Amino acid sequence: LDGVALDRGANGVRISTSDGASVRRATIERVTGVAVSIAGSTAPVVDGASLRAVGDGIAVTDGPGVLVRGVGVDGAAGVGASIVSSAAARIEDCSFVEGSYGVRVQVADGVTVVGVQATGQRVAGIAVADSAKTVVANSIVRDSGGHGILVERGAPAYVRNNLVADTSDWGIDVDDGAQVAVGSGHVLAFNTVVRCGAAAGAGGMRLTHSIGEVRDNVLADDAPIGLRIDTPGAIVHHDLVR
Repeated sequence: LDGVALDRGANGVRISTSDGASVRRATIERVTGVAVSIAGSTAPVVDGASLRAVGDGIAVTDGPGVLVRGVGVDGAAGVGASIVSSAAARIEDCSFVEGSYGVRVQVADGVTVVGVQATGQRVAGIAVADSAKTVVANSIVRDSGGHGILVERGAPAYVRNNLVADTSDWGIDVDDGAQVAVGSGHVLAFNTVVRCGAAAGAGGMRLTHSIGEVRDNVLADDAPIGLRIDTPGAIVHHDLVR
């Protein structure tokens, strides 16, 4: 589908069991449900879409190899891009304004989130759960009412070169959860986290039940905690915390 334009309705584009399906340069506004929904399709592509004032932006389920690129979601009530049970997913060069989550990924091993801008979400700008070998890089998250970047049970996670600012909860939070074995192999590097942690007990950057390398980060004006690590074994070096 190329150049689809829709204004108002219950849902926008819905695709199922169509390998290699693509939605390119779509403009979808004021739908109360999901603007673009894809299920049961290998390597689908959503490229260059503009989605405004929708319920949810993009929802992909059972779409291994999905690529979401160059998408703008402005004013979603729910999730900007939801990726579920889709290994090797890639979300790149996208913008998400408002909603509950900018990007929410669940059960998608090998997911890559790169070049994303997420602003003003209620719960988290970028959230990844139960997805091994997570990569979140070169992204900007601002003004989240909850977390900036949240990775849960995503070992080994590589969180690199992100800017996170003005979040109510942790700016960057890697949490492998007490119910599973301690996650290891995480790398948090070259991130800038500023003015995060307005919620009680939060702060700039945290590793929970996780072991990894924390290096070359700038953590500034986060309150009340700049960096918190609660599991022995982490390597921390060349970070600026103030």
